[in-house]
Amino acid sequence: AMYIRAFPHLLGLFAAALGPERLPTHMLRMVTGHHIDEALSAARKTLEEPEWQTLAFRMLGEEGADRIAALSTTASCRVRLFGGLEVSAGTRQVLERDWRKRKARLLFAMLVLQQGKEVPRDQIYDHLWPEMDADRSRNNFYVIWSSMKGALVPDSAKGESCPYVEHTGGVCKVVTEHVFSDVAEFDLLVSAARQSVSENDADAAIRSYERLIDLYRGDLLPGDVYDDWFSSARNHYRQEFCDAMLTAHRLLTADGDHPGALRMVRRGISADPWREDLYQAALRSHIASGQRSAAIDTYLSCRSHLAEQLGLDPSTETIRLYDQVLAMEEHSDGNSVTG
Repeated sequence: AMYIRAFPHLLGLFAAALGPERLPTHMLRMVTGHHIDEALSAARKTLEEPEWQTLAFRMLGEEGADRIAALSTTASCRVRLFGGLEVSAGTRQVLERDWRKRKARLLFAMLVLQQGKEVPRDQIYDHLWPEMDADRSRNNFYVIWSSMKGALVPDSAKGESCPYVEHTGGVCKVVTEHVFSDVAEFDLLVSAARQSVSENDADAAIRSYERLIDLYRGDLLPGDVYDDWFSSARNHYRQEFCDAMLTAHRLLTADGDHPGALRMVRRGISADPWREDLYQAALRSHIASGQRSAAIDTYLSCRSHLAEQLGLDPSTETIRLYDQVLAMEEHSDGNSVTG
């Protein structure tokens, strides 16, 4: 069930291999919330319609008939925010020119980031048109809302509702039954990894962290002009990712897998080259593996980033680790001469 939540397409593969009626009931019940819709939507690409209907009714029951009908007719919208915005609706890639207006693209990203939470329209006005009065902001809003819907569903008639976004009662949101994002999957994986760590299941935690590496392609919406909206979330996810890499480093180190631990922490450094605790973890792995020259390079990179970007010197702990590296090098040279 955890694998299906992280990799929704697996449900269809399992059902195709075993038959939808033979999948364990207790496993299906552990796939909950929007993960059901995501997994069922992905399964439609693998299963014949009768098989898919059997699987859907097993997961949602008779009371979910309306939800099943909606899934049968609505293509999933998949959104990537890490490393830059990418959107696909069904098999169609939404291109930059499809948005027509840049703020239509930004509005959709803002809503996706909230993962189905309601965003007051006035809050959108304040961020997209901070200098305008309410009437002009409202007019602009309806223009970009129409552009956004046109990008997502280009053949929809004027005034027709969009299956991916809603605007009612002065609030806006994405429809999470049909919109699936890398941010939502990231949050799920972090939660699953923490649960695995608390249950002392290091292997399951590492699997979640490996998937995080694939998912986190870079900063959330890097370089976007509306940093006042995205900067807090960008910093949050960068910190969450680096914290996850540190935990993975600790788990792999405890298992004696120093190369694997070093790979994890290096990925963290590439995401945030100013976090000194990542360099310290890398130095410990270098020392444990006897990689003296690599350890020196890591220390010099750490010192350079701290000095040039932050105007700081390495901490006492980092210097202590570096002294260990130098002592190992001197000790090695001494052994070489003695030999």
